[in-house]
Amino acid sequence: MKADHERAIDAMTGAADLVTRDIQEVLAAQVALWERLAHVDEWQKLTACLNQVHPFIRKDVADDLFTLSTWLLQRRWPSGYERIVAAFEQFGNVLGCLLQLVGRNFEPREELLELPRGHKRIDWNPSLYTELLTDFNVKANVIWLLTMELTRAANLLITAVASELDPLYRMAEGYVLMQDGDAIFGSSVSRLEYAPTDIRSLPRPYSLAALMQRTAKELGGGDPRRERDVDHYAVNVAEWSEHTLET
Repeated sequence: MKADHERAIDAMTGAADLVTRDIQEVLAAQVALWERLAHVDEWQKLTACLNQVHPFIRKDVADDLFTLSTWLLQRRWPSGYERIVAAFEQFGNVLGCLLQLVGRNFEPREELLELPRGHKRIDWNPSLYTELLTDFNVKANVIWLLTMELTRAANLLITAVASELDPLYRMAEGYVLMQDGDAIFGSSVSRLEYAPTDIRSLPRPYSLAALMQRTAKELGGGDPRRERDVDHYAVNVAEWSEHTLET
């Protein structure tokens, strides 16, 4: 009976409308896949791990994010969904930048991947200690900045899907929240979004080398003992990631 009903509906629907319906069904399935691989329902836990003083991530979550990054690079998007396409590509660019750092620098420990603290593994050597501590601090700060930017990109996509595909999308669940801090100094959650912008300016490119260089500069070189901090919430991560600084 259901099949007969669907055939009857199809017979009364124009070819263009059928194509639109098929595209929307594919997009809805792709959004659902993004939700699963990005661990959207566990976003606070995911961001809490990356925002630790010693950043880490579960191996299974990292595997899903790497799979998602490759999947996003492969996509051929339909026309007519400008906001959704821009948001997907923006999320993919930010994720790709974050995973470059994770893939090149994180080390396995049991079921986790973590940013190694090389300065804790050496014998007495002040100059090498400073070098390794500085390197760790710069990379940790970059991870925190990209975690914030990825949260903004996720919420951009949620808004885009609700605007162009399904007005009721995540009406119950709402936007994702980023968790920051720890049990010792206290934690907080934040809803991060991009300022209103022309969708034609997206997606933005993200250079990990440029972001590392700018972060080190703003940290006064990167040695945390200099007590020079960055207001991460005020940083325009895309601008910091645009190009390397002249030397």
